[in-house]
Amino acid sequence: QMKLDKFLALSAYAVQAFATLGLVFAVSRLLSGAEYGHYSLIVASAQSAAVLGFEWVRLAAARFCANTAHDDVRPKKDTIQFAFALATLVIGVLVAVAVALGAVGIHEAVLGLIVAVLIGLTDLLLVFLRTQGSFNQFAMLQMLRAFTLLACSVIGAYKAQSALGALTGLAFGYGFSLLVYILAAPAWWV
Repeated sequence: QMKLDKFLALSAYAVQAFATLGLVFAVSRLLSGAEYGHYSLIVASAQSAAVLGFEWVRLAAARFCANTAHDDVRPKKDTIQFAFALATLVIGVLVAVAVALGAVGIHEAVLGLIVAVLIGLTDLLLVFLRTQGSFNQFAMLQMLRAFTLLACSVIGAYKAQSALGALTGLAFGYGFSLLVYILAAPAWWV
């Protein structure tokens, strides 16, 4: 059973990769070249901010929450959540400075910040599930997120025919995924 659980977890990465390729293909076909370039720049910036701001928190969670069956995980989770909140504040300040300097528009900045934070939050919960051995739940939520992001981004791009529409769809997809994650694994949040 454990091998099947781990196979399902590994399969979730393949599903995510294919869904991401589908997202890139679909959104690039729905938007003009300029709009798709704008969308890609904001998404890449949000992903970079999520990696730079939250990867160390995710790695700490993987290290300190693994195999804690006999320990009280609450203090570790509190510390990780505090570190995440602090990293979010730093990224928020950097985004505000970028807006103040005119480097990015307010709408793009807000959507990019939302996407970056939601990437970090959903990734953090997935790490927590994986380190606790909840491979099936991890896999199902990872795949749900991949398909939700694909669907919401495509719907946003189709409806608005703009980078902002696709970004709004992407942010909505991450928000919906987070809501499902909270309902599926409430122990992380309390």
